[in-house]
Amino acid sequence: MSKEIKQETNKGKGKIYAIIAAIVAVLALFVIFKPNHNTQNTETVKSVATQEVETKDDKVMARIGIITDLADTDKSQFEVYVNGSETPEKNTEWLTQQGNYGYVFQNDTGSMDILIKIISDCDIKLNLRGRRDIQGKSLAKHQVEYTVLKINDVDIISEPETVWYGAPFSYTINAEKGEKYKVHVEWGNPDKE
Repeated sequence: MSKEIKQETNKGKGKIYAIIAAIVAVLALFVIFKPNHNTQNTETVKSVATQEVETKDDKVMARIGIITDLADTDKSQFEVYVNGSETPEKNTEWLTQQGNYGYVFQNDTGSMDILIKIISDCDIKLNLRGRRDIQGKSLAKHQVEYTVLKINDVDIISEPETVWYGAPFSYTINAEKGEKYKVHVEWGNPDKE
């Protein structure tokens, strides 16, 4: 009988070890994908799998911000849908703490399609940047060359724009309730010929 009890105890330990391993794995995700907070900058990364690493095959990490001032309201002023999704993205919550509303994405696919549905009148600022990477006390200059920015099939960028996190390309949309904006963005490595 003591053998049966011992086996049961070992089975219980296995479950406990599995639970501890799962908890450690979840905590590791929080450490790996923890947003970077820098009091000198007004934006922080929305966590994505490739947030802090260089990408492979000459891919370049783009950072796209879609932001508006809350202007005395805490309600959402627009919704964002990415790459044909029928479900709106969740807004980037830390922006609300800074008096803004919006979304920040990091992506290394080389292009992105975004649909913006306006809920109430607002000015939306699109910020096209390189990825955020703090080295020491300064930002590293990870450059991105944006080659296409179209809004409702109208070219906004007429020639490539090379940017980094500290020097973005910005464009403002004066949006009215009920409007929709189809945004298409493409980017690449400015050093690649």
